[in-house]
Amino acid sequence: MRLTAALQLMSRRPLVFSLMRADSLRETVYLRAVLETMLPEVQRRTAGLRSEIVRGRQLQDKARRAAATLKASEEGLNLRRQQLVAVESRQRIASRSAQGVASREADRALALAEDTRDIAALMERLQADGTLRTQLAALPGPVPRPDRPGSMLVVDENAPAGPATGSLSWIMPVSGRIVSGFGDATGASRSIGVTLAPAAGAQIVAPAAGRVAFAGDYRGFGRIVIIDHDDGWTSLITNLGRLDVGVSAKVLQGSPLGLAGPGRPTVTIELRKDGTPVNPLGLIGP
Repeated sequence: MRLTAALQLMSRRPLVFSLMRADSLRETVYLRAVLETMLPEVQRRTAGLRSEIVRGRQLQDKARRAAATLKASEEGLNLRRQQLVAVESRQRIASRSAQGVASREADRALALAEDTRDIAALMERLQADGTLRTQLAALPGPVPRPDRPGSMLVVDENAPAGPATGSLSWIMPVSGRIVSGFGDATGASRSIGVTLAPAAGAQIVAPAAGRVAFAGDYRGFGRIVIIDHDDGWTSLITNLGRLDVGVSAKVLQGSPLGLAGPGRPTVTIELRKDGTPVNPLGLIGP
């Protein structure tokens, strides 16, 4: 009852004003006693509210920080999206350019195949093109401008154009029974390659790293692949059942070139150094 009455009194007139306008000493003492009794109770009952207010402010701060982090993430994602779009555009342009170059080189290789009288002449033409391409790639770049007017640039004409190449690392492109070896008599002439009888559908791989100079059908030899290697080496593989590479493709040693044909296929491998046939078995280690 006293608490209810005190609260009603406080609602009608604040206690501070009551103390300032107390009519008698007795009323002053009474109001002081009410304050001393009520304030702890009010503090106790409002402690939960104060903690909720503090917690609400903490949640607001956390929400503001989360919103700032989200905004920064969205800006980063937008920037990354723009970068990816730019990269995709460059890749698309580069892909179209590469496809155009590969298509032109394939057309030129097919034209050479039609013009040459035999496969040896085709390999010589392709090797000459490869040698010219290597020489052009080895040319030094443009001479830089002087750092300041009056300074001189010295160009070392005796400097090597590129790194020296070592011996060829070469492997047989397919395994199989030897049908004819290098130098074996084949009618009126002698073989300048090795003919194997692999399993039907056997995987045929690149014997050494290089660039595909020709890939396609050639009269009398079925599907063939000619690979230009470094330092004047050229490999020829004939009678493939399926081709998995195209002209101007860069291959590593062991890269898939295609498959042997069905039934009882034969695959012929030739290796040339500066146009001269070389026994490929001589490059295989013991």
